[in-house]
Amino acid sequence: MVRRYSVAMARGVAFAGLAVAGLLTWVLVLASLVPVFVGLIFTHMHVVQWTRFLPRLVRRLSGQWSTVDIADPYRPPPEPVQPDEDGWYRDQDRLYKRGWWLDYQRRFTWISNDPATWRDHLWMLVNGVVGTVLGLLPVAAFGSGLLGLVAPWRPFGIPWYAGVPLGLLVMVLGVLSAPYLVIAQGRWNRLLLARQRPRGPKSRLRVWAGDRLRAIGHGAAIASLSALGLLLFLAHLVVFVVGQFTGLNGLVWAPLVEAGRSLPNFARSRVKDVLGAEIPDPYLPEPPLPRPRPDGRYQAGRALYRTAGPVIRYERWRWAMSDRATWRDLAWMALNSVVGLLPFLPAVLACIGAFGWVLPWFWEPVLAYFLDRPTKPGYAFADLWLPKATVLGPLPGIFEPVFGVLLTLFSFVVAPWLVRIYAKWIPVLLAPTKAALLAKRVQVLTESRAEASDAQAAELRRIERDLHDGAQARLVAMGLKLGAAEALIDRDPVAAKALVAQVREASSVALRELRDLVRGIHPPVLAERGLVDAVRALALDSALDVEVTGDLPGRLEAPVESAAYFGVSEVLTNAAKHAKATRVTIEMSHDGERLRIVATDDGRGGADPSLGSGLRGIERRFATFDGTFTVDSPVGGPTKVIMELPCVLSSPKTSTSFETA
Repeated sequence: MVRRYSVAMARGVAFAGLAVAGLLTWVLVLASLVPVFVGLIFTHMHVVQWTRFLPRLVRRLSGQWSTVDIADPYRPPPEPVQPDEDGWYRDQDRLYKRGWWLDYQRRFTWISNDPATWRDHLWMLVNGVVGTVLGLLPVAAFGSGLLGLVAPWRPFGIPWYAGVPLGLLVMVLGVLSAPYLVIAQGRWNRLLLARQRPRGPKSRLRVWAGDRLRAIGHGAAIASLSALGLLLFLAHLVVFVVGQFTGLNGLVWAPLVEAGRSLPNFARSRVKDVLGAEIPDPYLPEPPLPRPRPDGRYQAGRALYRTAGPVIRYERWRWAMSDRATWRDLAWMALNSVVGLLPFLPAVLACIGAFGWVLPWFWEPVLAYFLDRPTKPGYAFADLWLPKATVLGPLPGIFEPVFGVLLTLFSFVVAPWLVRIYAKWIPVLLAPTKAALLAKRVQVLTESRAEASDAQAAELRRIERDLHDGAQARLVAMGLKLGAAEALIDRDPVAAKALVAQVREASSVALRELRDLVRGIHPPVLAERGLVDAVRALALDSALDVEVTGDLPGRLEAPVESAAYFGVSEVLTNAAKHAKATRVTIEMSHDGERLRIVATDDGRGGADPSLGSGLRGIERRFATFDGTFTVDSPVGGPTKVIMELPCVLSSPKTSTSFETA
């Protein structure tokens, strides 16, 4: 019996030690973010992956000590990248001779996008308080009771004849609660460290508290990023001033500016999460690569160079210096170091309320024996602003924890409001100017029109090749055979009939090839019945179980219908050939301005249009119409493809609204 309770108290202390270690580990993870915002992502991924040992250890101990089994919730790691047939590793429009960098990028994305990673970090932060309290509460109660036995109950002025039995009671309660608090520790660990399962609807109180806690966490994160932004601003300032005197700005300024844009870009993404409004990329397009003059030299201003390197550095320096978004980013970093403290106030108020007014009621009896200063609740914080002040004046002591609870609740109420105000401040300097929007639009139109021209030229070459190698060759052979039959019809009618039969068979094959060719250009069912029925025809021809739902109240323009049709066709082909899916659902809708098609399969995932597959061709085709082609395909599936095309409807609908193929 004694061994059981003493072991439980020791395990509680061990859990408390792990909680403190988790808090220090969280600080290490936060510090590893600093190099990320200047382009050095190597340290952060290794630190995050290394720190997983602590949650894994806590999961194992929770199963052994608290009988609460917690399985590892992490997603499986990505498979190593494979080279193309020529031995090169491809990433969008870049080729690599070795694949270690692409493997590193995949693992970085895998760790960053895994929800279990962020739950680990949240557990490290919150468990620094919760785990320490749960682990040390029995020991603290036992120690407080022991002090009541050997010394007067000084903090509350209780005489020894009352303090001794009270001390005994506190000691017994501390010892008896130890096993149950160890079990509570394991269940608390399971709350954040276990794999999240779909749950039913949450109560209003849980939703309210969860939203406020997330807002307080966002405020703390914003304050950390504000401090990081101030450091980046000072780094830019030092590099610019030193570069002006040393002449090295052409070498280091553009790379530093480009790396420092990670922090403003992260802030822009947070606006979409908080307000639902997206801030477009405000930066001017990068300068094109220089072309040599007729004499083979490269020109930068009035200077000529034998190689393109100095010209590239000069053009990128001019690009970074002339882009207004660069200076707006720097102004935002400087001002945000002050404005970013606003959403951090709720976290400060919550700490003052909880740690300065409520929790001291629990640890004050112990601290009073070791400190020569008052340890009443609130003194630690009141001394910062009100020296020698009497906390809460003449009010009874019970008002102190009440005041702490009210202060904490007040921080919960204002936290979301302050985060939304801060989110509205971000676009003031980080939103693109009219000149940047116009330049970006010109760049998009230039690229999309060039890609459309290339795609059209490639399509014409394919049609020409198919006609030359298929129908044209068969028609030529038919003409030759008809000539031979004409020569044989008088002296060898049997052979002439055989040749005519071969010509008739060849004409059937040629006609079938011509129909296939026409169907590849613009399917007849698409022209006759519209997009919905054409997609259903694709579903019927597919080997997969395809469910098509759609209700378009009219017809689309022919080019838009063709692009959407071939987009769905490529998605079905990719699902069957690469994803090894068995079922696909396709939903089509139109909101009056945009056609939206959502295709979801149950395959193995891992689709990436940047690798140059047919999905990349569909993405380019959609860009011609200012449409979007978004692929969400985590490793292990499922794959979700969202296709959107701006368009209007014309004639009335002629198809039904639901069908399963």
